Amino acid sequence: MDKSLVHRWKLWEDNERIVGLVFYENPVNDVYFSLRPGYEKLADEMVTYAVSFMPCVDGHLRFVIFDGQNAVKKAAAKIGFQQSSGYIEKVFIT
Repeated sequence: MDKSLVHRWKLWEDNERIVGLVFYENPVNDVYFSLRPGYEKLADEMVTYAVSFMPCVDGHLRFVIFDGQNAVKKAAAKIGFQQSSGYIEKVFIT
């Protein structure tokens, strides 16, 4: 993982409790969102932050939004993002 731009990750907190996170993985233009239920009002701000500060590669930025993050999906759609594909990944351990 390219760690040179992790300073662009952003946390949102409420009384020292993490309620939102915008971060990238590999490649750096894959932007992920984690938004705690009950804090959906932050979705627009999180998407705006991602567009403004997360790394783009060749002018491309891809949002990876998991099921259940409907507020983030709506916020992204409002500014012109469209769903291009999808998958469901489940991880289990013993």
